[in-house]
Amino acid sequence: MDVADEAHSGFTLVELLVVIGIIAVLVAVLLPTLAAARRQAALVNCASNVRQIVNGCLLRAQDSKGFLPLAGELILPLSARSTGYPAGLKDSAKTRYVYAKSPVAGGDMPVPLPAASAPYLGYGKSLSYNDWDKLDLELNARNGIWRIFMCPATDSFAKANYTNGGVEMPVGQATMMAVKLLNRTRKFEALWSTNSDYGINEGVFGYTYEPYAQHGRLGGQLSRIRNPAATVLITDAKPNPKAAHSSFPDGWICWAPSPSPRGSVPLSEAMRPPGPREAVDPSMFDRIRHQGRINIGFADGHVATHTISERDLSRVYLLVR
Repeated sequence: MDVADEAHSGFTLVELLVVIGIIAVLVAVLLPTLAAARRQAALVNCASNVRQIVNGCLLRAQDSKGFLPLAGELILPLSARSTGYPAGLKDSAKTRYVYAKSPVAGGDMPVPLPAASAPYLGYGKSLSYNDWDKLDLELNARNGIWRIFMCPATDSFAKANYTNGGVEMPVGQATMMAVKLLNRTRKFEALWSTNSDYGINEGVFGYTYEPYAQHGRLGGQLSRIRNPAATVLITDAKPNPKAAHSSFPDGWICWAPSPSPRGSVPLSEAMRPPGPREAVDPSMFDRIRHQGRINIGFADGHVATHTISERDLSRVYLLVR
C-alpha cells in the first residue's frame, strides 16, 4: 500500500459528522422507548409486591380461623381498658389476630397488617412480638419488611434515614392503624405508622364494636366479604399529607369507606370532590407513579392494573353489600 492509499484509509470530517448524527437520532428515538420500558418494569414489579402482600394476608387468614390482619381504625368498647384489647376485639383466645406486648397499654396490643403478615413473607422468624416498640423498629429497619411495601416507581429507597432506638429507618412513614375506645372523645389509645406506598382498605381490615357500623367494617373476616373478586384489599397509594394526629405527624394511608354505607362503595367514590360521599381520601391517589395507573390487589388473591378514573374505578369496591 502506498502513501496515497494510507491517506484515504481513515474517516473524513463529513463522514464522522454523519455517524455522530445517526447516533444522535438513534438515541433520540430509543430514549423514550427505554423510559417506557423502565416504567413498565416498575409497574410489573409493583404488582408483584402487591400480590405478595395479598397472598401473605390470605395465608395468615388460613391460620387464624378465616380472619385477615387488622388495619385502619379499631374502635373497641370502653371495657377493653380493663378486660384487655383481645377481649375488646372478641378474640380473648387470641386466635383471630396478632398481638404484641405493649408497655404503654400494659398488655397485648393488636398489630397491623405488616407485622401480622411478616412470617408469611419471610420476615417473621426473629421478630420481637413480646415488645411493641422493638417490633416496630425491626419492621422498619433497613432490611425489614417495609421493603416489600415500597413501590419501585417511587424514591422510597433513596430517602434519608434517621436513627430511632439505635436502628436506622427511612423517613416518610404513613399511619396504618389506630386503636380507639368507644366513648365520647374516642381518643387514640395507640397509633402505628410504617413505611408504605400501598393503601389499605379500612372497610375490610378495620374493626368497630358499634353494632350500627359493623356492616361497614368487616374486622378482616373473609366470610363477610361479598364478591371477593371485586373487593379491594390494597392498592398503590400515597399518604394523606395531613397528620393523623396533632402529636403524630404521619398521615393516614387507608381508604376509608363510610362506617355505615348506604350501599356498595366503589373506590371511585374516593375521587369525588368535597361534599357528601361514601369514601375518602382523594389525596391518596398517585397519578404520577405509574402514569395515571394503579395496581390493585383483590380479596380473591388476583392483582389488576386500572386507570385512575371514576369510570374504571367504579368497577372495584371497598365494600360490596
